[in-house]
Amino acid sequence: MQQVKETRTEGEKGDAKATVVTARTLQRDMIVDKTAEDLKVRTKRFATSVLKFVDTLPRTPGGETIARQLARAGAGVAGNYRSACRARSHTEFTARMGIVLDESDESELWLTISNDSELGNEQLRTSLAREAGELRAIFSKAYTTARQREREKI
Repeated sequence: MQQVKETRTEGEKGDAKATVVTARTLQRDMIVDKTAEDLKVRTKRFATSVLKFVDTLPRTPGGETIARQLARAGAGVAGNYRSACRARSHTEFTARMGIVLDESDESELWLTISNDSELGNEQLRTSLAREAGELRAIFSKAYTTARQREREKI
């Protein structure tokens, strides 16, 4: 989605159209693409770490409930973020970012519950809880911005 600006230049043979791509737009697109790719890697790493953590939870009804819910929510963050990046419209992107926000919030909830119950590997639990909070904050801001831009289009 590059903005293209047309300019007219005086040449030896008269007016010739020259297409100039603005450097600022290209730079912004590269930053957005890099940020999106970085978040894809980060959410995939989060999902993988969540799956490793749920293996440390006890095989009790409570532990299995947390494991099942956390595994789904943690993997959902990565899967739904990748899906949002492939959205065909801004409206679809906004809706999918809302889902990513919900999944990251739910992951944070289940990690908090496992922390309060002192279930699972403490070191993994602590680092995952911090990462879940950071991802929730990132996606909360992204969703808010996407909704604002969606409303501005109307």
